[in-house]
Amino acid sequence: MEVRNPSLVRGARLAVLLCVGLAACKTEVFNEQKRVFSDQVLRPIAAQQMEERVSQARGLLAQINLAREQKAAGQTVTTSDTQLLFKTIVALLEPTPDDAQAIERLRSFADLTVRKPLGERKTEYHDILEWLDRRRLPLRNQITRRLAETAIPTDKGFLICVNGVQRQYEQGESGRFKRLPDKAGSC
Repeated sequence: MEVRNPSLVRGARLAVLLCVGLAACKTEVFNEQKRVFSDQVLRPIAAQQMEERVSQARGLLAQINLAREQKAAGQTVTTSDTQLLFKTIVALLEPTPDDAQAIERLRSFADLTVRKPLGERKTEYHDILEWLDRRRLPLRNQITRRLAETAIPTDKGFLICVNGVQRQYEQGESGRFKRLPDKAGSC
């Protein structure tokens, strides 16, 4: 196919490049706004949720440890209670496949039929506490990522669902996001 007017072809190419460039620019601005929103709003929310979950998990682990010590002292303790505590800890911490070995140690620790000497029980308890602490950063990152995936962009900011409430944030002229009144209804 022969083109008779090369300036038309150049013009068409220029128009296509301009459209592609504008679309990429808009996407880049949106991605930057979402990154700033994540840093300013989502990460602190995720950090708070992570701290609450780890604190709950530590409390539940202490209950399992108490049940183990009561069992070692000859007191009657039900195994189903510790297995429920184990499942709750796992649900709170959202472990990844990389945590399989730690989960197995936790499962063994929660199993009251497994008898171990006092020193071994203490070491196991402290190892699991250390694992709980190592889960903090990955858990915060998982929660942040989940919040970012569910954030709904608006004209001037984002909507996110936190604890069943739809929060509304708007980016001010300073670049900081501020929280506006929550949207009515649950999410």
